[in-house]
Amino acid sequence: MKNKPLSIYRLETLTDLLSEKPAVKQAFHHRFYPSSPPDNTAIKTSLNNAAVFLEALLFLKEKNLPHIAFQAGLSIEMGSLGILDFYLISCRNVQQAILAILKYFPLISSNIASRLDTDIIPANNHSNKNVQDCFKLRLNHFDISDRTEQLEIEFVAGLLINLIKRITHQNSDIYLNLPYHSLASSSYQILIKNNIEVKLKVGQFELLCTNFKLSQPLSFANEMTLKVLSPELEQQLKNLQTHDTIITRVLNLFTKAERLQLTQTQVAGHLNMSESSLKRKLSENHTNFTDLINSFKKEKALQLLSAGNLPYEDIAIKAGYSDRASFERAFKKWIGMTPSQFRHLSSFSQISSKPISMEDIHRIPPSPKVCQQVISLTQTDDFQISTLANLINTDPVLTGKLIGVANSAFYGGQNVSNLEQAIIRVLGISTVQNLTITMMYCQQLKTTERSVFDLKGFWVESLATAEASKYFADSPRLKNLISPSELYLASLLHQIGLLALAYLRPEATQHYLHKLKTINEIDEVNFSQFENKIFGLSLAEMGSLVLTHWGLPQVVCQTVGQLELENACIASQIIVLLSKMIKLLQLGAEDCIPDRLTKQLLEISGYSKNQLDNQMTKITSKLPEVNELAQTLAI
Repeated sequence: MKNKPLSIYRLETLTDLLSEKPAVKQAFHHRFYPSSPPDNTAIKTSLNNAAVFLEALLFLKEKNLPHIAFQAGLSIEMGSLGILDFYLISCRNVQQAILAILKYFPLISSNIASRLDTDIIPANNHSNKNVQDCFKLRLNHFDISDRTEQLEIEFVAGLLINLIKRITHQNSDIYLNLPYHSLASSSYQILIKNNIEVKLKVGQFELLCTNFKLSQPLSFANEMTLKVLSPELEQQLKNLQTHDTIITRVLNLFTKAERLQLTQTQVAGHLNMSESSLKRKLSENHTNFTDLINSFKKEKALQLLSAGNLPYEDIAIKAGYSDRASFERAFKKWIGMTPSQFRHLSSFSQISSKPISMEDIHRIPPSPKVCQQVISLTQTDDFQISTLANLINTDPVLTGKLIGVANSAFYGGQNVSNLEQAIIRVLGISTVQNLTITMMYCQQLKTTERSVFDLKGFWVESLATAEASKYFADSPRLKNLISPSELYLASLLHQIGLLALAYLRPEATQHYLHKLKTINEIDEVNFSQFENKIFGLSLAEMGSLVLTHWGLPQVVCQTVGQLELENACIASQIIVLLSKMIKLLQLGAEDCIPDRLTKQLLEISGYSKNQLDNQMTKITSKLPEVNELAQTLAI
């Protein structure tokens, strides 16, 4: 995977331009703020620095929140793009403004702008009189597996929609075809709320705008403003071309070098300029020599590690390091794992699968009628236990399993003969509701490929995590953020995404799980990057989409959807930590639990050390009975 440099630029602010050019300041004052004194600070429009924002997302490794970039583009306010904003609203009509967006879009993102194709189709070009003016944008040659590319496309899509709505006065219909099979439900909802019709299509990014008039005049149209700003924008384009050229020339030198041990002085000499000129030109493009060569070394190393079995000593030399040890230190600092671990993990790319699409989500069987009725009934305040029991009794198999659970050793070996007694005396309403939902949903996702994975082990771990969550529902930091019942349900269904993938993509899921078994020694690796490459989305995202499809409470869907995020909500973090803890306890490794894991649980839960030890003792004592419970449920 070849990562491209971030190309969302820091545009010149209106503040800077006005402070240096009194004539421009005067023109803006008369045009936009006629009732304010010329020195009024209202004309100093702030800049929404998209470049810094996206760089922060990349730095924080925000892999599973694509809606943030969409939201950023959609939310940019008038003036946040500096003088470009004022140029656009000063155009004569919609068509001139659209052409200006295309001409000056390199000032926002050169990577995206260079690959945009457009069709502006006036209605009078059609024989059908009902056809209206149409504006279509297509993006060519994109790589959806590249994190930088994905962020830029998402941001640009939101921004283009924002600009088009602005210049058409909201009077247009916008359709968006996206290549992202992993479009999170949160992203989808944001776009829908902005009246954007969204479709997910393989290998396609297309924005279509209809139901507007190209000749529609803009309310702030002003030829004088256009004449004042046009030279400024043209100069910015010229400067941008110079900046891109210098980085390209430096990268070309790196590519041609047999060993990446070039100094800044040597590169400046090759480019026939002084070292100070090179530093200045790189600084103008918001980079420096050290960052540029380190970024290139990292990309080179990743390519060589993914390409084959080249010895690590040779990779170190080709990547510009004097020996293997210094290369491995640098690599672990970049990636968080050793080169050998990365090479092992890169084998995930050999697993092929058709990415999951929204059409696949709709192929999943709908929520069973009994589940819908149980959820609806338990949300009312005055229902009778007998009503709930009678409702569940319509499914004899489900009823028998729930009575079996009530009589299991896990619940003290009770002796109940009917479901109403089981609810009142043993299980309670919340447990019956959560177990009913879980068992019915498991039935919906049953696959004929029984060898896909260890279904019993899968549910033993899920049940144990859910039971463990009971002891953290009232912890200081989690209390009042999510109800105990919702936390239990989210914990019970925290792996539902894997079950759904086994239902939709059994062969690829089996290969993925086989790979996982071979790399258990690699701790703290976020596997969502590999899940995205194979399935087009992470297991957590898949789980969230499935639960949303089934109409479960939003807090449960969000908690499951955030399981693989580094800045997840507290409930999600606790579920992840409890799941790791349960795996160790099931292996009989209670004496080998890492201090790091204990420290994280203390910090996230807010428990004292004694409180945590007490809760873990209770959890450990319950584990032997979880196996029997899973067997009783037969899920």
